[in-house]
Amino acid sequence: MQAAPNHAEPILRGHYETFADLLLAAAETFPERDAYAGGGERISYREWYEETLRLGAAFRERGVL
Repeated sequence: MQAAPNHAEPILRGHYETFADLLLAAAETFPERDAYAGGGERISYREWYEETLRLGAAFRERGVL
């Protein structure tokens, strides 16, 4: 049986203009914390942020953004 998550860890506070700002703050504050865990997969905030950068670059290269 898995241990319950420790909710005593730091949380983000403040105002973020965009979701991208919030995701960057999360990646900088707790990069190895799970952003998502489900279906047998996990992704950390750092991995999620890095993936959004790659996706954004791919969109820009194709003229989408």
